Formats: sequence, C-alpha cells, structure tokens
Amino acid sequence: MEALIFILKYLPVISNMVWIQVPGGSYEVLKLGRSKNGYKKFKKTLTIKDRIFKLRYVSLSKRAVKFQYYFVIMTYLGYLCLIVLLILWIVSLFTHNFWNMFGVFQYIKCYTFELPAFIFTCLNIGRDKYGRGLEWKFIDEYS
Repeated sequence: MEALIFILKYLPVISNMVWIQVPGGSYEVLKLGRSKNGYKKFKKTLTIKDRIFKLRYVSLSKRAVKFQYYFVIMTYLGYLCLIVLLILWIVSLFTHNFWNMFGVFQYIKCYTFELPAFIFTCLNIGRDKYGRGLEWKFIDEYS
C-alpha cells in the first residue's frame, strides 16, 4: 500500500517525459512514405506557423494518419497546459500562493493528460532495428 502511495505521489514528476516524445512522433509520421531527400525538401516548405501549430500535419501525412491525430491533439493539450500555467503564475502574483496552485495543477495535468499519454507512449515505443535506441513501433509497420 505504501508503494502505491509513493508511486502516485511522484508520478507527476515522471510523467512529464511524455512531452519529449510527442513532437518527435509527429515528425516521424510525416517522414513515412517519403524518401530522405523528399522529406528534407518537404520540411523546407513548411512555415514556422505550420511547425508550431501543426495545422496541416494531418492532411499532409501519407500514412499513419490516426497517429498524427494523436500527436497533434497532444501538442495542443501541451500548449493548453502551458497557457494554464501562465495564468496560474499571473494569478499568483496577486495571491502569493503559486506553489499550492501549481501542486494541484500538476496532479490534475498528470492524471488527466500525461498518464494516458505515457501509457500510450510506452505501448507504442520499442527498440529500433539496430538496437541502439528507441523508435515508434508504427515506423516498422509502415516501412
């Protein structure tokens, strides 16, 4: 029982790792079905606005479109979390209780967004074919 309480207490610290994998996943989906040089030329055509907001990423994906939906939605949820954090910081300038509000925000963010995404990420990431690192499993399915 104490181990479960320990895990639930420190899970928000660990679950932030999901935000490292999400942006790379959307680029990996865009690479599918394109040659190396074709992807380089294609990436140069994307504007900064497209890269930040990923507006056309779903329509530009040739394969694994459902995965691209996941990555785009998770990107927007990440932006939403940053906006909420900024609002909390601005509110705390007047109330002087940022750490109390941040703790509650961290737990809500972890258990509603990051934990399901962390489980999804763990289930869909595996060793690459050379055994050197990690890559998304759908890359092998579509290559």
